[in-house]
Amino acid sequence: MKTVLLILVAWLMAGINLFSQDNFTGEWEMQELVMESLEEREVVSKEQLKQDGTIWIMKFSEDGKFYQKSNYNAQERMDEFEGSWKAEPDEKLTIFLMINGQKRPLHFFYEFRENKMILERYDPARTMKMVVVFRKRGS
Repeated sequence: MKTVLLILVAWLMAGINLFSQDNFTGEWEMQELVMESLEEREVVSKEQLKQDGTIWIMKFSEDGKFYQKSNYNAQERMDEFEGSWKAEPDEKLTIFLMINGQKRPLHFFYEFRENKMILERYDPARTMKMVVVFRKRGS
């Protein structure tokens, strides 16, 4: 009986992981950015991002490869990074970027709502939170 239960749980977890990965695959473009600290909350709308020329595009491949193009950190230059990604239980997403030959993990919580992917990231001290809303390109 324990073996059957263990197999059933493993099968369900694999199904949840595959479902999550199917949701991620494709190319996503930033639509809104929210920065929160203990003192203030700043919301940057899609219109403001467009007016400022801010771009952040993420591409998730079925084979676990990841690509990012963004000028979010510096308006005067476009950064491009490659790496890999992995969806985990409890709505966690880890993106591994290759930066200067080193693999750097970025940890997010994720949610899918109304054709949008919402990524949430905290600083190590949990005094700042960044919430980024992406829409799948072509949808």
